[in-house]
Amino acid sequence: KDLEPALGQYIMYSQILSKQEPERFLYMAIPENVFLDFFSEELPQLIVELNSLKLLVFNPEVEEVIQWTV
Repeated sequence: KDLEPALGQYIMYSQILSKQEPERFLYMAIPENVFLDFFSEELPQLIVELNSLKLLVFNPEVEEVIQWTV
């Protein structure tokens, strides 16, 4: 449910950022449990690939970045 509005925001901000500050990159922050459960499925992986999403996977309990994807 949350992916559609988050994806729309990501695409919009990414396009604006690429024009205003092309040397910077935008990452979508994803809690580790969501990444492991949801993003391991085929459709979310396809969405990430087709939209060239950069993900920052974090553990909210210990406030630690687990993984950066490019």
